[in-house]
Amino acid sequence: MNTDNRHFWAERIVVKQIIAFMSIIIFILLNEVYSFYNLLIDDPLASNLITKLILDGMFVFLVGLYIVNHTQRMLRRMKSLEGVLPVCSACKKIRDDDNRWHEFESYISNKSEVTFTHGICPECVQELYPEFSEKLLRMDEN
Repeated sequence: MNTDNRHFWAERIVVKQIIAFMSIIIFILLNEVYSFYNLLIDDPLASNLITKLILDGMFVFLVGLYIVNHTQRMLRRMKSLEGVLPVCSACKKIRDDDNRWHEFESYISNKSEVTFTHGICPECVQELYPEFSEKLLRMDEN
């Protein structure tokens, strides 16, 4: 998925959220307008109806504004790796678009929210440290 396509879908998510919250506000308005006949027949509760209408609409608007804002912030923070990564078969460095080579960990960390930690797998322990492998592997199991 290229960057333009990702932005297209991100914008669609935000637009759909805005439409959903506007629909809720319109539903509240229609519900109150339908009940508006109480105001026409001088019902003493009618003045509370308008206040309730305003408060309901403001509440839904504020909740919608918060959710849309939160979604936009999350979409801006999203980073992803896409496409083909040219990797050196010897040292495992990755070549970027500017033909510069980067360590695997630094490249991935810069392009995503990944943080690396290092360990050593059992096969490498046996290959690199054969005299200590048995003891190290036992320690790792505990």
